[in-house]
Amino acid sequence: MEKNKAKITINACANIVGKAITVFSIYIFIPLYIKFLGEESYGLVGFFATLQAALALLGGGFSNSIRREFASGEDNNENRLRKYQLLRSVEALFFLICMFIILLVWLGTDFIVYQWLKGNSISPDVIKTSIRMMGISIGMHICSNLYTGGLLGLEKHVTFNIIQSIFKLFKGFGAVMVLWLIMPDIRLFLLWNILVDTINLAVIRSLVISALKSDVGLYWNIKLIGNIKSILSYTVGVFFIAIFATINAQLDKVLVSKFLTLAQLGIYSVAFSISQIPTLITTSIVNAIFPTFTYYYSVNEIEKLKTSFKNYYNIFLIFSISIGFFMAFYMKDLLTVWIRNSSIVEQAYIAAIILVLGNTILSLQVIPDNYLLACKNTKIINLRNLLTTPLMFIVMPLLIIKFELIGAAFSYFVITLIGTVFYNNYIYFNFIDKNIPTWIFKYNIIPALIALLMAGISFLINVSLKLSSVFSIILAILSGSLTLLLLLYLYVPDIIMVIYKKVRVLRWFNTL
Repeated sequence: MEKNKAKITINACANIVGKAITVFSIYIFIPLYIKFLGEESYGLVGFFATLQAALALLGGGFSNSIRREFASGEDNNENRLRKYQLLRSVEALFFLICMFIILLVWLGTDFIVYQWLKGNSISPDVIKTSIRMMGISIGMHICSNLYTGGLLGLEKHVTFNIIQSIFKLFKGFGAVMVLWLIMPDIRLFLLWNILVDTINLAVIRSLVISALKSDVGLYWNIKLIGNIKSILSYTVGVFFIAIFATINAQLDKVLVSKFLTLAQLGIYSVAFSISQIPTLITTSIVNAIFPTFTYYYSVNEIEKLKTSFKNYYNIFLIFSISIGFFMAFYMKDLLTVWIRNSSIVEQAYIAAIILVLGNTILSLQVIPDNYLLACKNTKIINLRNLLTTPLMFIVMPLLIIKFELIGAAFSYFVITLIGTVFYNNYIYFNFIDKNIPTWIFKYNIIPALIALLMAGISFLINVSLKLSSVFSIILAILSGSLTLLLLLYLYVPDIIMVIYKKVRVLRWFNTL
């Protein structure tokens, strides 16, 4: 049975819109947080994000396992009951994990406050209370990740993105109102986060349970908790992937928080936040593709799986480089319009350029990762991480101490580049096609050079015209869109034809 391509397209679009709202939230709310809280208190917000990502690994294995299990098999009453019983079994364990996380953060507060963070104007008691509140919010957020995996596995992407977009905007606007109307205090900011995360957890859980309802009825008891064994091997593999991925993604922030000040951590968090845009967009698309990969593997349609890999990798690369390269050239203008604080812009923009290039490269690992996960192959991903992670521990501290924020960004970029080049080529050669030279030059290097050339020409035009930051960004969007369309036309012409046909249909409809 062919997977419904229309559903994949709808889900991908829903995910892109959802991520666009995330980007909008970053663009709107971070400058306001900095304005009300100040650079040092916002450094605590940056540490909150790092701590949340680090502790999320404790439940990440089960969340990804639920996503894969919910994407496999046919949609019938028997499968729905199996999925429900598995969810309830994992759920019981998950709540224990979340309680452990809250307790762990609570007990580790003194070490974080007195031995790790370097605050100047914030009292230790305020930081201590803030860290403990972070633990509660993180526990709620991690619990919701379990049900997020369920919804995405069931291909309820539209529902998920509507709910998450509402809660993101509600959390952001509410936090700004609290800081503005009541008091600009980091503890009130975190209290609001706890409230919204708790409501979100309740809502998303009810949606997953409703989506699993069947004609035969759903039931579960504690004796069925043993069915966790069916996903244990895969979960353990994904758990180790999550550990290494968290280290690779967060080590720079952790080391910046250790060796530099909270204010510098806040500036680095700003740079990293804007640099994540290429990754956010590509991961939004892959969440719609992963169920297709899983389905083809589960019904042994390996050739279709390989073809899907090639097609989607091309699309991912084109989107990533078209966005990432233009962002790198226009980063100072982006930060100027976004933050409106010349001091922060001057300190952040070089690091942000390096980081956006690193995250653009990192986004190219998404398709190979999801291909292997769909095939239940976690060993290769863990081997890649096992080889690159020690480099980070060796290189990053030295460069951060020597070059501060730029050192953190550069080490992140270099290690990501090395890991991606070797990993992607290994996956393609061993699992997809032996014709590796063609793939490297025709489908990786040449489109990257085209995008780099187009971005460079656009930037030179911008410099010669001496445009303001706002008009520079408009020029970047227009020339970036042109680059995207050109590369799609050269490498994925079918997409251009689909867009052209859709536009013709819309024009015909408007004439009626």
